Amino acid sequence: MADKGVSLEATDVFSLGGFFIAQNSDTSGAQEYDPLIKADGDFNDFSDVFNNITTVTVNYKFGAATGLGAAMPEAGAVSNGYLITEWTVNSVQNSRPSIDVTGHNHAVNAHIDDRNTYAASAAIKTLLTGALGAYDFAGLSGDEVCVLSSTYTLSLNHIDLECDQGDHWVGQNIQGIERCVVNFTGLNETFTIADWTVTGYQAAGDSNQEFDVSSISFERLVTRTP
Repeated sequence: MADKGVSLEATDVFSLGGFFIAQNSDTSGAQEYDPLIKADGDFNDFSDVFNNITTVTVNYKFGAATGLGAAMPEAGAVSNGYLITEWTVNSVQNSRPSIDVTGHNHAVNAHIDDRNTYAASAAIKTLLTGALGAYDFAGLSGDEVCVLSSTYTLSLNHIDLECDQGDHWVGQNIQGIERCVVNFTGLNETFTIADWTVTGYQAAGDSNQEFDVSSISFERLVTRTP
């Protein structure tokens, strides 16, 4: 017998195209129903299903050493039928960045590309080159401070409303925000990050057997795209 026609290929669900190369994806679906319970406590029947939603996350690599930041979609945009609610770039030493894009849509009154959107800041777009290595989103690396790894996330608060029999009716995007976490070796507790709000600082402990690691978390609001 011949092999079955089952594909091994990763799918670019968001159709980002260009230098974006899909590595893997996760798709999940959810729907609701209303169970009717009889007087004796057993189920009588289930209603028709409603409020069907599909959520997708795709992991990408970027096949170029420049241009990643400019190529990333805006949060809130609809791409290939899915409204993008969040994307994250993880960077480490000795590797190209790993990109996760998450979005969703509904079986009834699906989102279209006319909602509020939010773009990464210009400074972040410049830092996100796509090249090998860990990115210093804090701007604190130097001769005695080394970046080990970092994470950048652009997200928003997406509000959906159901109507009538419980199906999706309308959705909107608000409160865009970008967040970073950067891990360093050699960083002391005296630092400032211009134009960001620092939300956390953690030192991994003073060791006599390995170099010390410090982690900084910081964020700022993103202006809605006109």
